[in-house]
Amino acid sequence: MYLLYNILAYLCMPIFFFRLWWRSRRTPERWTRWQERCGYAPILNECIWIHAVSLGETLAAIPLIKKIIATYPHTPIVVTNMTLTGSEQVTRQLHNTVYNVYIPFDVSHFVVRFLNRTRPRIAIILETELWPNLFKYCQKRNIPIMLTNARLSAASARAYERFLLQWHVPCWTL
Repeated sequence: MYLLYNILAYLCMPIFFFRLWWRSRRTPERWTRWQERCGYAPILNECIWIHAVSLGETLAAIPLIKKIIATYPHTPIVVTNMTLTGSEQVTRQLHNTVYNVYIPFDVSHFVVRFLNRTRPRIAIILETELWPNLFKYCQKRNIPIMLTNARLSAASARAYERFLLQWHVPCWTL
């Protein structure tokens, strides 16, 4: 199943990049940061990584991020987003106190490149953003993943738990 997922991810890359280019015709800043989708992020020693998918998750994450900044003032913080509006909100509210990049496409070597460059000590993921390569390579590097603010039905939670346990990723439901 994992092999099929990766084959499909690689085959879909031209579609993803075409869509990114197409949408950037109206908003050029989408295209200027395309390298981030390939895992190019700032080179850091170690960081706390927070993934807030879009605008809503980013707004929900801002108080948490500010608390982390206050608690760990010397630890770099990387905030990843999937959308332009989420990224703009990080810049607007947090200015230069965090590194803000787009999360890479869930393709093995893009995820590995991102992890090699940022070297996160922990990944805090808001909502239900569960990407197989992201989880697999975090698990391989012993990077704990904290899924916060996720709303799942009992059936969905069981399905995700079976999915995650395929890669021996420990998961707990509260």
